[in-house]
Amino acid sequence: MRIATTTRESRSRPNTAVPPTALPVPASYRWVPKDVPEGTPYNVAQLYVKLAESIRDGKPASPGFAAAVTRHRLIDAITRASATGQKQAL
Repeated sequence: MRIATTTRESRSRPNTAVPPTALPVPASYRWVPKDVPEGTPYNVAQLYVKLAESIRDGKPASPGFAAAVTRHRLIDAITRASATGQKQAL
């Protein structure tokens, strides 16, 4: 689930004065109707679509709890590295 609005950009020639080019999000990543507004409504609707698919198909929601734990450990390591200036073991 996205909390913030993000943009994706590409640079044809990194480290030059050529401005980045905005990259569109592929339509295959949008699971809700086009009239759902961006931001929190979009994020929640996307989450509900995937949750409904999991319930309907009888499959676990993905990503699951284990993925969340892994990502939180990574975020904690990044925070420690930023605070200490030291590499962190995962």
